[in-house]
Amino acid sequence: MNNIMLAKGELVQCTSRGFYNGKIGIVVDLVPYSSRERSDQLGLLTQLHKDEYSCIILFNGESKNVVIRAKWLEHLETGI
Repeated sequence: MNNIMLAKGELVQCTSRGFYNGKIGIVVDLVPYSSRERSDQLGLLTQLHKDEYSCIILFNGESKNVVIRAKWLEHLETGI
């Protein structure tokens, strides 16, 4: 698994053992677990560890968004 922080618009593949295992999707949004988001001076979200956030994903062929823990997502491509 890559250790980079995921961002909106990135192509990912789910690596969990559940229903979505192996499916490819796009990151729609991030959901930090902390009540106070860590941000830099420009208000941008700083680097979070994959245990500190989930991602809202739209999987290929699905009509609804799904929330998946970031640690179960593998980064495939940037800027989709």
